[in-house]
Amino acid sequence: MRNLQIVFIGCLLLVTQHLHAQSVHGRILHRETLQPLAFVTVAIEGTSQGTFSDIDGIFHLNTAVKGTVLAVSCLGFEMTRHTITSDSDVVIMLAPKAIAMREVVILPGENPAETIMRRVIRNRDKNNPEKSLAFTYESYNKLVLNAQLDSLVTMGGRKATRDTVPTDSLKKVRDFLSDKHLFLMESVSQRKHLPTDKDEETVIASRASGLRNPQFALLGTQLQSFSLYGETFNILDLTYLSPVASEAIGKYFFELGDTLFTETDTVFIIRFRPKKNRKFKGMTGQLFISSDGWAVKQLSASPADSSDALRIRIQQQYAKYEEAWFPVQLNSVLEFPQININGLTAFGESKS
Repeated sequence: MRNLQIVFIGCLLLVTQHLHAQSVHGRILHRETLQPLAFVTVAIEGTSQGTFSDIDGIFHLNTAVKGTVLAVSCLGFEMTRHTITSDSDVVIMLAPKAIAMREVVILPGENPAETIMRRVIRNRDKNNPEKSLAFTYESYNKLVLNAQLDSLVTMGGRKATRDTVPTDSLKKVRDFLSDKHLFLMESVSQRKHLPTDKDEETVIASRASGLRNPQFALLGTQLQSFSLYGETFNILDLTYLSPVASEAIGKYFFELGDTLFTETDTVFIIRFRPKKNRKFKGMTGQLFISSDGWAVKQLSASPADSSDALRIRIQQQYAKYEEAWFPVQLNSVLEFPQININGLTAFGESKS
């Protein structure tokens, strides 16, 4: 009888714990621009358990309970804490750091980030979908260009901040941009691929509308390489050395930023940038490496030598299908400092 009581109490405790557990869904946004932030670390405070926001800033966490404190952090932003108080979806705002200081890290012996990257490079061909898989997919591609209200505007030959522009003028611009785009290009395409070099891509549908600016039309929708696993990586019409290229260890500096244990995986966050005194076209950014196959799960990067005419930041997200990691979404965020549209700076976003 006593044994039955113990079993009953144990089952009751398990049921109670399950009832208090909840699945937390939320979105991470930039506090100033309200744009979604991709690949933000969302960890249960005091542990290495957690998850990441996806390429649209959305995250899911199934192991949290009410009262749990989430530590939310992202490179270049102030870390914030959020306490789970309800079952409703949460929106968490991150503020950019006022001063970005480069960390000085002293690493004993071999750099642990390089150890991880060597495993990634050894598994590169296996994880490269264009070398290891025959596949067919349809993709939806969208390029939107707009203007930034926060940029400097020109009035009567002089520059002025938003505070000095008449309120009615700002309202007209804001109302226009709230439901219209300056330029929009959309397409749907189908691609068939057989390893290693048999490839066929067909555009099923396409449309473009807005400003007839040839600089915009030339951008198209293929702003970045399909995946990271080649020796080189293309951004617009320029070629950069991939951070997973065979010679990447000798040319890039890799730094282990964090390690996070998700519900099914261990993910290593690795920052990379060109080594000093190495003359090559490289990128700078972050890699999220899955221990499941030592594959790239997420990428966020920019050219190390950003142009004054066009600045671009690219993002890639991969998902595992059966035994293969495959790119599921590509984002490109563009700024055009030298393109002026009625006094406003142009910016754009592309999604595939």
